[in-house]
Amino acid sequence: MKLVVFLFLAFSLLFGACSPSAKHLKKKPPSTKFPEDWLGKYQGNLELFNAQKGKVMELPMTIIISKTDTANRWHWYSKALYKGKEIIKDYALFRHDSMPKNHFIMDENNGILLDRVLLDDAFYDYFEVSNLGLYGITRKVGDDIHVEIASFPLSSNTHSTYEGQDFDVDTVTSFKVINTQKVLLKRVRE
Repeated sequence: MKLVVFLFLAFSLLFGACSPSAKHLKKKPPSTKFPEDWLGKYQGNLELFNAQKGKVMELPMTIIISKTDTANRWHWYSKALYKGKEIIKDYALFRHDSMPKNHFIMDENNGILLDRVLLDDAFYDYFEVSNLGLYGITRKVGDDIHVEIASFPLSSNTHSTYEGQDFDVDTVTSFKVINTQKVLLKRVRE
């Protein structure tokens, strides 16, 4: 376990120091409050990337986050345009009083429920579909929402073992990301 924490911190520092956006993160706007600062309409272009082909697609996208008549429940509507056809996701985001205040459930209104945890102005989620793992971050930055989703085959895992002097022997499992989706959504003032 010590190794996992050490590796996480080491990689975080490495990526933070090397990332061109690291300076931007240091100047991030004050924390946002959910739902107050998230409600509204946002638009942008969803970009899809493949590890071997690069950028393979770009789709116009809209997300609308709104209140409902039910306490601790919000409407999370998204629409993308693919080859002239609208792809609509009409979801609900909710939280039970029995849950921690930062733990939410995304209800896809088709029997699928996904856990989402709100930390540092971002919703984090991880789920698996068949043999595919998906990891997503939906971050509120000022008036914008940044969404990134990475997907990887669960069968693409590799294992390695750390045998350092200061740590117990731990095995690390790694997965090969094959696709990503990202979108910068700008608030639309109506």
